[in-house]
Amino acid sequence: MIPLRAEGFDRVWSKDAGFRRIYRFITATLGLVLLTDAVLRVLVIYSYPPDQAGKSSLLSGLPLVALIALWFFPNRTLLIPRARRLLDAEMEEQTKVAVA
Repeated sequence: MIPLRAEGFDRVWSKDAGFRRIYRFITATLGLVLLTDAVLRVLVIYSYPPDQAGKSSLLSGLPLVALIALWFFPNRTLLIPRARRLLDAEMEEQTKVAVA
């Protein structure tokens, strides 16, 4: 079933601009999250004196956890279900064509 779904993904990607827009938005926002994390890590690490490197290293990871959680929730609850519906519709349409 997975290869068929991958083929369906490719078909809906080539046919539906909305589907492409969803996945591009998800990818772009994840890139923004990771870039923001990199900047925040530098700020946190350089705000501590060298003798507290362990503490700064531990604290520099906390923003990533928060950013990923903030990124994950709207994507998982709003965008991924919409993309899944588009893909499921494409799979259903292809099944009808294959049966006919």
